[in-house]
Amino acid sequence: MEFWKSTKEHRSSPPETMEYLDFANIFRKFEADIAIAPLVSNDFNEHKSPLKFFEYSANGFPGVYSNVKPYKGIVRHGETGLLSENTFESWVENLKKLILDYQLRQQLALQAQEQIKSTHLLSNNSYRWVDTYKTIINNSQNKTENMSVLVDTLENINVQLNEYAWTKEKQISILRENNARQLKEIQSLNSSLVYSHHQLQELYSSTSWKITSPVRKAREILSSFKRKLVSSSTKNIIINSGLFDAKYYLLQNPPDIRDAKIDPLTHFINHGWKEKRNPSAKFNLKRYLKRYPELIELDINPIVDYVKKKVSLILSLALKKKI
Repeated sequence: MEFWKSTKEHRSSPPETMEYLDFANIFRKFEADIAIAPLVSNDFNEHKSPLKFFEYSANGFPGVYSNVKPYKGIVRHGETGLLSENTFESWVENLKKLILDYQLRQQLALQAQEQIKSTHLLSNNSYRWVDTYKTIINNSQNKTENMSVLVDTLENINVQLNEYAWTKEKQISILRENNARQLKEIQSLNSSLVYSHHQLQELYSSTSWKITSPVRKAREILSSFKRKLVSSSTKNIIINSGLFDAKYYLLQNPPDIRDAKIDPLTHFINHGWKEKRNPSAKFNLKRYLKRYPELIELDINPIVDYVKKKVSLILSLALKKKI
């Protein structure tokens, strides 16, 4: 295409695996602000599936796609992605839109995920298999001349079903291995738990434990008070920073938070940032923790750390101006 011939520098990487499940797990770890899917218009490409649109959207990447089949008719231009003509000017125009407008990037990513959930999930389309078989049966009864086409269709479906069955068997085998390993770990942990329980019973019955009981209670009360102060301070800093978006946090992350009906900000402070869940489109938490990995060990919230570093920089510049 004209645009890609005009780009002087580009880099390609070979795939790490030929297994799609392994690829999906690797792809989920990718970090990107924008995804692209250029495709030349020809008979071969027109019969491809819009898989890249599904993959990019599942990862929360807003995308620019060639305005050809398979994306034309699936991607809604300006709503769930941008469709570009295969010209230099069109690609530059659409890429500029996404680069310069982070709100548009966030809007396209969220709406693309909603489109997939409402339209393209297997649970919403499984009936098509039944309809296909019914059509085949009806056609074979009424039009014997189409038998060869129907046989080809059945063979293709059979190949897909065999591949699907093989994939599931592999998954079951892996799950069984993991289950056996986890059972061994549980048995080991149970043995350790019994031993620890025995030691605790001995400790609780000791004279020194009974004498130091008031001191421990006072320490617990003080620790609880400190935790509440820290939690309240952290919440205020994060809210005032403008770097936490509750709607984004719920939609971009797995449904466990929504299902548990937990306050998004509370979840982010207590668990989310440690699980490397992005708080908003404005703050890339994974990238920040990669730069400052010591925050995890020190148990310092990345947004709080970012705000404090920013304030410190502003004060430092102000002092230099005075001097």
